[in-house]
Amino acid sequence: DDGGEGGGGGARQRQMALKALSDAARVDPGVLEECKAMALVRGRFASDPSALVRAAAVELLGLRVEHQRGIAPVDMLLASERSRDVAAIVRDKAAGVLARVATVARGCARGGGGGDWPVLGGSK
Repeated sequence: DDGGEGGGGGARQRQMALKALSDAARVDPGVLEECKAMALVRGRFASDPSALVRAAAVELLGLRVEHQRGIAPVDMLLASERSRDVAAIVRDKAAGVLARVATVARGCARGGGGGDWPVLGGSK
């Protein structure tokens, strides 16, 4: 159940851990920064052998982008890299993140709708 790729039974546990983190972040977006979870998401889960774990990591990245209304350069790079993933589910999640970024950026460029959407510094 890991998208046909490696990772074994632990892949499901990693996917569920990311889902729990996503659920917590929906309630309190600050949780991603408080526990420094994004470093682990970027460093390990986004390149996991399991496509489902990679997809969950990219989805979590999208949630962070949505809540912070900004994107760190490292996150933009990660979304771009995952948009070329071998697994369609991961590419779809990455495309969703990039589409959100593009939509808000267009609103900012037009001077309306998007508000003030900064590029976040660092790689928290």
